[in-house]
Amino acid sequence: MALVLAAAGGGVYAMQTIGSSQSPRANEAPGATPTGGASSGGGGRTPSSAYTPVYVNRPLSVRNADEYFDLIAGTVVPRAGAWTLSTYAGGDSRGAFDLQSLTDAYLAGRTVPTADDCVTGLARHPTRKVRFPQAQPGISFCLRNRSSGDIAVVQVNDLDDGNWAATVFITYYRRTGAPQPTPVGETGD
Repeated sequence: MALVLAAAGGGVYAMQTIGSSQSPRANEAPGATPTGGASSGGGGRTPSSAYTPVYVNRPLSVRNADEYFDLIAGTVVPRAGAWTLSTYAGGDSRGAFDLQSLTDAYLAGRTVPTADDCVTGLARHPTRKVRFPQAQPGISFCLRNRSSGDIAVVQVNDLDDGNWAATVFITYYRRTGAPQPTPVGETGD
């Protein structure tokens, strides 16, 4: 009986490990560069135990500023919801991603950050604006919902500053551990 329980426990551990450490090569956007100790074998660092991936590298497109990325469901919707992201002129007519009031952002650059990378970046370099010139195709940025602590990683694939269209790949992590402190002080631009 103990042998059967040990084998079952090992199977559950293996399934949890596989589910939480999906190879970034299997589901990542074209041109993505995983961060955080990616090995030469293609496996990246697994997300922190404080986060559970809900969906990974989901491709989504909005045709204009009247559509929204629903970050929780991983879909495109016609109106703002509980945690959504949209596009607009950005105050400089060159376009921007429109962040909801309880959302912090961190521009990660040309790497695809893990949830841990996002937490670190959000603590050190938070911003309230993600403009199209900063987020060209191939650039990733992190979003954190201050209410839940959940994190979304957005990798930009294509932008159109004529009608504010955008195509992105989104990975959504649900916060499952103790809440992270929200950075105090002024956010960057």
